[in-house]
This record gives sequence, C-alpha cells and structure tokens, in this order.
Amino acid sequence: MVPLIIGKSERLNDSVLKIQYFILITFYCLLGFVIAIPVIPLLYVKIVLNAVFISFKNQREQYKGQNIINLANSIFLAPLLIVLSLLMDIISLPDQLLQDEQNFETKY
Repeated sequence: MVPLIIGKSERLNDSVLKIQYFILITFYCLLGFVIAIPVIPLLYVKIVLNAVFISFKNQREQYKGQNIINLANSIFLAPLLIVLSLLMDIISLPDQLLQDEQNFETKY
C-alpha cells in the first residue's frame, strides 16, 4: 500500500483496484454458485408448479393443446433454462462490476 500512496499513480491505483475486485468477484461467483446448487431443485419445482397452475387456469388458449405443450416445455426445458440462467449470471457479473472507475458509484 505504501508504494501506491507515495506514487500517487492513477493508472496503478486503478490496476490494483481492479485486481482486488477480480479476487472479490471470483469469490462471489464461487459463493453464488455453491449457494445456488441447493436452490436449483426448488427453482425447478417452482417452475413446474407454476406451469401446472397456468395450464389449469388459462382459459384463452391460442390453439388447442397450448396449455399441455407449455406444461411439457416447462417440465423438460426448465433444468436447461436454470443452468443457462446461472451461467449467464456468473459470466456477466465480472463485466458489470469491473467497469471503469468513473461509473463506480452508479454500479451500486
């Protein structure tokens, strides 16, 4: 820290800040992934129950059998969508948090 204070280099300070954020973001991504693993079955159950509710309550089918098709899509595609959603969150998080320091206050 002493060389950073003595040098007062804006570029060096920005680089050290980004390195610190990289370590923090990596930790948060790993922590989020570990926490998300037990939640995945709950997300799946929520999606399927929501699709069942909608299929029974929807009276305005655009075509015959739309409710059954949407229910089947939810049952079979939900795991893929959950995994893709988690991956997109993990991939986009570092890019969002490692923006230039001029936008630092607006990120949070």
